Amino acid sequence: MSKVYINPNILDEGNQMELLEDNEDEMKRIVRCNNCGQPTEYGMTRMCSGFVGCDNKIEIDGKEVDCYFEDLMPRVMKYHDSSNPDEYNLYRTGKVYRWRDGINE
Repeated sequence: MSKVYINPNILDEGNQMELLEDNEDEMKRIVRCNNCGQPTEYGMTRMCSGFVGCDNKIEIDGKEVDCYFEDLMPRVMKYHDSSNPDEYNLYRTGKVYRWRDGINE
């Protein structure tokens, strides 16, 4: 059986999220977070500049942080505002997710 994806942002096909468990209530569908890779309810995801994270806790360098507020959102804003062409290109091309894109900073 092939994987099923849903797209929370119709303007950016690169942000599709893998559907893990369907539900009649769209907001209760279980998806894999593109940033932390963990399952989460679709209705509990958060978006920053078109990038989607969740409220799961993840461990980075031995410290527990919030997937969206403490990890994804600061990185999105950093890359968006960067004068470094390589960092800005990561933002522009959508390559900012920790789990999906293998970012280990």
